[in-house]
Amino acid sequence: MDENLRTVGVAVSGRFRIAVTSLLEAASLEFERQRFEQWATNMGLYKAGDVSLDYILRDAPSVQNYARELLESLKSSLIAVADECTSLRSDSRVSPALSPGKASTPSSVSTDSSDDGFLDSYQSEPLGSVLLMSIKNTVDRLYRLSFMIRIGSSVPKSDSEAPYTHQAAVGNTSGQAPPQGLPPNTTFLFSIQEVRPDYNVQGRRADTLFRWLPPDRWNALTPGAPAYNNPPEPLYRWEDGTMSLVDCAYLPEASQLHSHPKCPYLYKAATVFVPTRDSHFFLSVPFDARRANVCTSDPPRWLEIGLDYDSFRWDNRMVYSCVGCPGDSRTLATASVTPYVKDLLPLPYIPENNGSYPTSQDAGLAGSLPLLLALIALSCPPESLQEVLTNSVRLGTWKPHKFQHGRIPERGIVVTVWTDPAGNTTPEILDRLEAGQFGAFFGPESTRLTVQNANMPRAVSTD
Repeated sequence: MDENLRTVGVAVSGRFRIAVTSLLEAASLEFERQRFEQWATNMGLYKAGDVSLDYILRDAPSVQNYARELLESLKSSLIAVADECTSLRSDSRVSPALSPGKASTPSSVSTDSSDDGFLDSYQSEPLGSVLLMSIKNTVDRLYRLSFMIRIGSSVPKSDSEAPYTHQAAVGNTSGQAPPQGLPPNTTFLFSIQEVRPDYNVQGRRADTLFRWLPPDRWNALTPGAPAYNNPPEPLYRWEDGTMSLVDCAYLPEASQLHSHPKCPYLYKAATVFVPTRDSHFFLSVPFDARRANVCTSDPPRWLEIGLDYDSFRWDNRMVYSCVGCPGDSRTLATASVTPYVKDLLPLPYIPENNGSYPTSQDAGLAGSLPLLLALIALSCPPESLQEVLTNSVRLGTWKPHKFQHGRIPERGIVVTVWTDPAGNTTPEILDRLEAGQFGAFFGPESTRLTVQNANMPRAVSTD
């Protein structure tokens, strides 16, 4: 008789602890352990009774068997990791992806003890790389499975027991009437600035699998940052789904920013880099890396841009892919390859290139505004950015452009978003825009952004 999911899950958790202890500094595996534990907690894997994952899947044996297969596969990979570490300690081979020992380092790659998760050696051993990647992919599949379970489950959950979703912070309104759309004249300002590594300040870096990493020192990125909180030129405005250049002449001088009533409020920023290979994911941190050291941030390293899955708030058969850093998954929630998917996302984010075929319907892209804008910027060469921003983006719709993609290895951009002094859009409205409450930033007609009818009566505050 097959073991129940709870028993297998407890075994996997124990194997994770053993493997992480064996690897000492392997923060990449510790990160996957934390993701697994979050998944297990959200799904009730360790619980008993009618709130357990076993109970939820009691009438879905095929899904239960698939979940068990994933957990067993994860356990086998973790056992292999621990066995490989034992083997490495008993012979002369060294695998930096698995061993805490030091090995010779290529002269072109710098090492830095402040990386907190990237070892001092970067020579990759094939078996170690394969095992770590297998663990990572299996955890990704568990997260995709959790979404399918959440959509198909008829078992009610309390708010405290429901799986985490991108929109948890703004509440669950599933089953309500369709959204009325954006409040008219919703606006924000943003800038997109090119940056590149300065290897004279900090040498080339790589992770434990010998994959290139951007600098983690603020002064190792060039060109420099503008004056604090002073929007640079060119500056763009997003208004009701369209983008245009802004004349910065009406903005206050930098010396007057803190007292001026029309001061742009800094909303969010992100720094994004293109990896050196098409098979890798974008790297990002949720701030301007020209102003703060990545090595002293929390966590102190570059993260892969990922995607959270969230059902469309008024039809849970449809799925948002919410762009985030790092995000629960590294592939889209649906297999739909629409124009915005092909132009904005490289191959690793498309499920069919990862052996995954989700069955849910596409509700479009939502999520972090700086990261969504970064995807647009990296879809074209730097010199074509203005034309793409002003011509390819319409309310909830992406118009394919004629340019070659701009995913040039080691290309970096800093995207900064401000509130618009010319409008009344608050950070709270931008939060709701990110959460998909007004519709998808890009998506099919039934879920994409719309603007409320200007004649529609607006809610009046009673405060």
